[in-house]
Amino acid sequence: MEFSKREIITSSWNIMKPHLGLLILAVLFIFGLNLLLSAIQEALLGDITSQSVLFMFAAYLFQMGLHLGMLRITLNIINIKEVNFSQLFGSFDVLIPYVLATIVFIAILLIAASPGIILLLASVSADWDSMSNLEVIDNWSVI
Repeated sequence: MEFSKREIITSSWNIMKPHLGLLILAVLFIFGLNLLLSAIQEALLGDITSQSVLFMFAAYLFQMGLHLGMLRITLNIINIKEVNFSQLFGSFDVLIPYVLATIVFIAILLIAASPGIILLLASVSADWDSMSNLEVIDNWSVI
């Protein structure tokens, strides 16, 4: 089966073209909200309290929910279903499974990468041990 790149791009553009304004509006809304939340977090980082940590965690979860809503909008566009801006806020019901799946995915990645991380730390440790014998380190005070 051969795929035509031109046909794929043309059909994808024809599906997305009627909804381009909605997608741009949703992306600009998420971008503006991210800027606002970043400014608030910047102000809260001057004095780190349990309330500021809770706000940062809640803001992060809210942004994840908005990204899930954006995915729902794009999937509805692809499946030729009705789309509107309110769907951006309609995917918070899958937020907890999404967070748990993300944690499991990160754990699997860390487990898969742990042999490489252990070898890296061992080689860096060996390099630092061999560097301690060099006289160049004693002369660094001149720099």
